[in-house]
Amino acid sequence: MRKRKLDLISGWQTDALGFGLWNIGSKPSLFDTDADFLRAAFDIGFRIFDSAESYGKGGAEEVAGAALHDLRDKIKLGSKVSPASLDPDDVYGSVIRACEDSLRRLQTDYVDMYTLHSPENDEDWCDVLDAFLDLKEAKKIKNFGVSYFDADDLSEWLALDGADQTAVCESYFTLANRSFENDLLPLCRRHNILLMSYPRPKMYNTVYQDPVLKRIAADRGVSPAQIALAWQFSFPGVGAFVCPPTRADAQAFFDSQALVLKTDELQALDKRFPKTPEQLIRRERHASF
Repeated sequence: MRKRKLDLISGWQTDALGFGLWNIGSKPSLFDTDADFLRAAFDIGFRIFDSAESYGKGGAEEVAGAALHDLRDKIKLGSKVSPASLDPDDVYGSVIRACEDSLRRLQTDYVDMYTLHSPENDEDWCDVLDAFLDLKEAKKIKNFGVSYFDADDLSEWLALDGADQTAVCESYFTLANRSFENDLLPLCRRHNILLMSYPRPKMYNTVYQDPVLKRIAADRGVSPAQIALAWQFSFPGVGAFVCPPTRADAQAFFDSQALVLKTDELQALDKRFPKTPEQLIRRERHASF
């Protein structure tokens, strides 16, 4: 199957669809099951795996390290540093140590993407960015980015010296929340930053039951979730991390890359899920932090 590709500011080309590890590694008793799931995702065709030090309190990274270390040259790995883990007296050192701990759990010498997990503690951003730049120079990270940032956050971040190297912004941009079309998405485009969304099923089930979305899906012989993901792919410079609960869901999400929505389908979705003039969700938080 032909994959959708996106260009990073660093000159790298990456898949538009990645596998998020948000629901991986939280239960030690499921370690082998989770590892098998990641191997199955690779067999399906996923080549980007996005984790965080907070996912399963490091468990997601440990599972990924065990499951994928022998495939390292065939995949891209990402992780995130949580503001909660930063020592206010040594923010820079905290980021360096957090990255090194993630590398150890992931069983790798570098990650392809290292991200600030959320915009709390904006007074620490300079030190965080300095650490990112030094980690990049040391070749422990290939690219860096931010997560849960809205347009105001990203504007402030980009004003910092060296932030022009920011490659990715992760955000909740879906049919359920189109407000970022008004500001965050144009800002990312102006700065050649890839916008990666994270449409999690638990956050999105009510939308999947929408009659218009279900009708379009039925006409195509696919699921509403696949149509919603195809809608995201209709925007240039937008990708997605998915957290499929089952292998069947992983396959369905992967197959969504082949869907190209027709003009009348996009118009129907625009009418049913109109853009909002104001931000509905700003600095959204999840217990997964």
